[in-house]
Amino acid sequence: MALRTRLSLAFVFVVLVPVVVGAILVAVVAPRVLHDQVSGRLRTARTSVADVIAARCNQAMQAVQILGLEVSALGPDAAVRQVVRDSGVDYAVVADASGHVVAAAGSLPGAPSATPLPAVLDSCGSGQDGSFAISARAQLAIAAEPLLSEVAVGWSVDAGTSAALSADLDGEPGVTLLAGGTVVSTTLAESTAAKQAAAVGNRATGVIDVGTRVTAFGPAAKGQPYAVIVSEPQPATARFIWLLIAVVAITIVGGLVIGRSLARLISRPVMELSDAAARVADGDLDIAIPVRSRDEVGRLAGAFNHMTSELRT
Repeated sequence: MALRTRLSLAFVFVVLVPVVVGAILVAVVAPRVLHDQVSGRLRTARTSVADVIAARCNQAMQAVQILGLEVSALGPDAAVRQVVRDSGVDYAVVADASGHVVAAAGSLPGAPSATPLPAVLDSCGSGQDGSFAISARAQLAIAAEPLLSEVAVGWSVDAGTSAALSADLDGEPGVTLLAGGTVVSTTLAESTAAKQAAAVGNRATGVIDVGTRVTAFGPAAKGQPYAVIVSEPQPATARFIWLLIAVVAITIVGGLVIGRSLARLISRPVMELSDAAARVADGDLDIAIPVRSRDEVGRLAGAFNHMTSELRT
């Protein structure tokens, strides 16, 4: 193998090895880093959604207490209308000791009946049965109205609930709310939400990959009656990998070009010296090598010219 070729290959090898090793490390590490960033963002989003629902439950608790006070002061009919109007709840109800509705205002779409009783409106208090409402109830003890027994308020939960929660989060990730393992509100396709719900099952808080999405989830609790699932598509790394491949390819081609040029620059004086030495060996002493530098090769060329001069003498 010629000296020029060996020098070219040596240069390419010296440049190529670090580039390839670096590219492999980046290709392995970068997707994991991106995945961890998405996971961290989703954990924060999941906590934010749970906090918003817990805050709404606190509002429901306050609204039901206000309803109890208003019933005593204004009577059942006026009290439920005022609480719906002033507190912003979707539904308010007063029931007697026998379980009959005495007064109700507003509505809860998806409820088991047009005028649901307080007995089914306690998702915030029990942390369960939030299939259609974020709700709270309280017992009544009014001396002037001994037949009145319970009051309850609620906010309806539908597809718009998860959409509103997602809109308040960075990047608007997919949000799904589960009640008893059943999807009650989601911004995703029903099949995707069901697959996530099945994958989460009864797990504790965590982050897993479900299909092509990174999914963070947290269980329901008292005061927060919904299991929360927040998800985003997995980071797209295909373009990034192709970019790395392009960088390595360009580096190899550039290394070959530069290596060839450097090898030619380095080997040219050596080749001239080799050719001149062969001519001297054949008896041609009338030869001189041009001295182009003051380095070792230049000094060697000068010494060769001096040798041929002495031989001629």
